[in-house]
Amino acid sequence: VFITNVLKINGHKLKYIYMGISVLIIGLAYIYVTFHATIMFMIPMLAATLYYNRKVNIFTQTFSCFIMVVSHFVAPLTQFVNAGYMEKYNSELITGVISKLGIFIFACVLISMFSEALRKKLDKELNYYMEIHRSKMGLEKVIELTSFELKMDTFDNILTNVINASFEILDFVLNKKCDCSALLCVRNVDEYKFVNRDMVETQSDCRIVFNTLVIDNNEEEIIIPLNQRVHNGKIEFYNDFFLMTVYKDGDLCCMLKINYPIKEDEEIIKEVFEVFYEIIKIDIINTLIYEEMNLSQEMLIKSFSEISEFKSGKGGKHIRRMSEYMKIMGKSLCKDDEDEYRALCIAVMLHDVGNLVIPESILDKPDKLTEDEFSEVKKHTSFGGELLNNAPGKMMSMAKQIAENHHERWDGKGYKGLSKDEIDKYSQYVAIIDVFDALVSDKPYRKAWSPKDAYDEIIKNKGTQFSPKAVEAFAECFDEIMIVYNKYKDAE
Repeated sequence: VFITNVLKINGHKLKYIYMGISVLIIGLAYIYVTFHATIMFMIPMLAATLYYNRKVNIFTQTFSCFIMVVSHFVAPLTQFVNAGYMEKYNSELITGVISKLGIFIFACVLISMFSEALRKKLDKELNYYMEIHRSKMGLEKVIELTSFELKMDTFDNILTNVINASFEILDFVLNKKCDCSALLCVRNVDEYKFVNRDMVETQSDCRIVFNTLVIDNNEEEIIIPLNQRVHNGKIEFYNDFFLMTVYKDGDLCCMLKINYPIKEDEEIIKEVFEVFYEIIKIDIINTLIYEEMNLSQEMLIKSFSEISEFKSGKGGKHIRRMSEYMKIMGKSLCKDDEDEYRALCIAVMLHDVGNLVIPESILDKPDKLTEDEFSEVKKHTSFGGELLNNAPGKMMSMAKQIAENHHERWDGKGYKGLSKDEIDKYSQYVAIIDVFDALVSDKPYRKAWSPKDAYDEIIKNKGTQFSPKAVEAFAECFDEIMIVYNKYKDAE
């Protein structure tokens, strides 16, 4: 038992080998010491009970009976047997072995009953603690899988996370790969679409009837309202599947159907998914709110940028080009952070929002600005930061930094005197595309530069006016920038 359970040198046959060897050793002791000591054969029996295995117990009992009988008849033939026992051997040859077997079998029954009762008790306790452990591990898995950082760049992305997490939880709880299917009904503008677990549109056993979602369930139909005044959704379990519905503002935004029949002994799955549902419901609703807030911010930013562009007298498509340029250069800046990338391409449109505060007489002046006028224009970066100072959200925070710092220089000779890494990374990139677009655009006091001359000017000022890293990014994607420039040229 020590070798098998402690040293972990195990195997199905080894248990029987250990018990067999133990019985043989007791048999030899029975022969050479005294064949009256039947109690010695209880030792392997007691050891066998530690395996909590009925087959091992039966094998040990049967083999012990056999070895006892053999030992009983062999013992008198050895020279080591006490002479007093030899005198009684003839009378006890048959009756002795029967009585000993009777005693042994009776003891075996008692030990077996004790062993079985102990095994059931321990199994019950073990199952109880295993159930607690599985529940704990299951809940930890739920927390791990639903710890979505609230980037939530798109509603579709978080739904994909929810589906993947659902199957990971099933695999974890069942301790095997779950090959069941799933169906997701998701609101798409004013319509609903059905997709499978791979987020691919598919045919389904669900259909939209009037203002309800109808699911076929054998002979009955499950009705899910698409609109309800007070309803945050729920999780429901059926014979062959379970459903999770999420509502926002009274409208069904999604329904997830997992086609897995939960068995009676799998109640843990229900408990885990009830917790999982409460978490993802909040995440899904927050994602929708987040998208609505982003959409509102985008509309606000575009409106402000159009007003500031109109007032600055630039007109044309400067703001549109700036956003498109950043869509190209921002890929190297934001890497794989889609949320940051998307926000940056919108936030850059507010880089000159401070012009709203600058007098039109200065902004519209056809001649070159005087020193005092230029000092006034330089204030548009501070005004921009003040206008956006209390605006919430990551996108508006980016817009504030860009509005304040896009006229800073790498060598510290910019508007505010910031240099190198004191300048935020977004403004380092915006500074280049803003100067480039200004150079290739007509001004009242000068004609536009050629794109080639503007490019050379940017390269020449690498490490002085502009960040070396940002200049390298500009050079690498200049061909794409030229496509945008040609596509959104100002009217002649």
